[in-house]
Parts: sequence; C-alpha cells; structure tokens
Amino acid sequence: MHYNAGVLPELSTHTLTTALPDPLLAQLEQAQQRYILFPPASPCRPVVVAVSGGLDSMTLLHILMQFSSKWQLKIHIAHIDHALRPASAADAAFVRALAAQLQAPFHTVRLNGESLRADPAGLEAAARHARYHALCAIASNVTPPGLVPTLVVAHHAQDQAETLLLRLVQGSGLTGLAAMRPVALLAAPALTPRPVRIVRPLLAVTRTELAEYAHRHQ
Repeated sequence: MHYNAGVLPELSTHTLTTALPDPLLAQLEQAQQRYILFPPASPCRPVVVAVSGGLDSMTLLHILMQFSSKWQLKIHIAHIDHALRPASAADAAFVRALAAQLQAPFHTVRLNGESLRADPAGLEAAARHARYHALCAIASNVTPPGLVPTLVVAHHAQDQAETLLLRLVQGSGLTGLAAMRPVALLAAPALTPRPVRIVRPLLAVTRTELAEYAHRHQ
C-alpha cells in the first residue's frame, strides 16, 4: 500500500520532543550499538535509502531522519520505478516531492516493465535484480573513494520469516537457510562494480510496530 500521491506526510526532522523516547527509536538505537549499522564517518557518510512510497520504506526514512545528525548520515533518497503499474509514475512523483520537502538529494531510475515481464528468470527475480543493480549504482555514484557505499532497505521481521519459509519450501540446505542479516556486504559483479554495504535496520521490527510508529508520528 502506498500513500496518497497527492498528500505529503509531514516528515519533520525535529519530532523527538516528547518526554518519553519512542520505543521503536530506542530499539533502533540498540541495533546501532549491537551491529554498528552506520560506522562513524567524517564528514557525514552518504547513505542511499530505498523509498518506494509504501509504509515500510516511509517509516524507515522517517526514523533515519531522526538519527541523521547523531549518526553522521547524509541521506539520499532513491526510488526505482518498475513501470509495472499504471500508478508507478505517480509514486515516483510522490517520493520526489517528499525528497524536496526534506531537502534531501533524490535519485530515480525507471525500468523497462515489458523487459522485466519477458525475463526467463521470472518477473519477481528480474525485478529484484534490476532494482538492486540500479540502487547499488546510485550508492556507488554518491560515495567518494575510500568509503564503502551504503544502501539502506526496509526489510522487517515479516520479510525475514517469509524469506526463510520460501527457502525451506524450495529445499535449501543449511547454508541456503541462512537468514538476512542487519548488515551484509554485497560483492556481486553482476549487480555492482564495487562492494556495497546493505543495511537493514528494521529486521527485528514487526510490521505492526511499523504501523504503530507511523500512526504515532502521523
């Protein structure tokens, strides 16, 4: 589900004014301490956040905006238009307007929907491959030499469970059943010319918790 493309939510970077910390923000603080999702960098580290316009990625973006100063992050917003739905162009325009509201750099790539549908690997696999190829290229382009490009995605606990179930159904061995990790290095020449850190800050967060956070912050 995507937000109404005609109505932008207020994603202020100064919403942490309540007496008690938001429980989800506290949980993300713990994940940062445990996994070092974002190592310190000076000047600020460029990070590319994949934003579709749906609840998961919008909540991820809102959370990262709260921590951008503390964690020394220069947030870039990236949107991949798969051109598979009539409304996809409106989704891209919505995320572009959101980036302008936040004064964050915006990057978008429109894929060839017909080519994705015709791919022998199947639509889902083709779309995933093309999406990561585009996102990794954006991350590489905005990251100066000497730093590993960082791509942040909104996978959450339900995605983790579904991934494991799918691999089990497909008959994966013990190695194939490995879960997604909060931080992983993607070094696949077919996808990216230089290694990219894939960061998943929400892996321990349920979708219910994401929806509750979105409701609390409107």
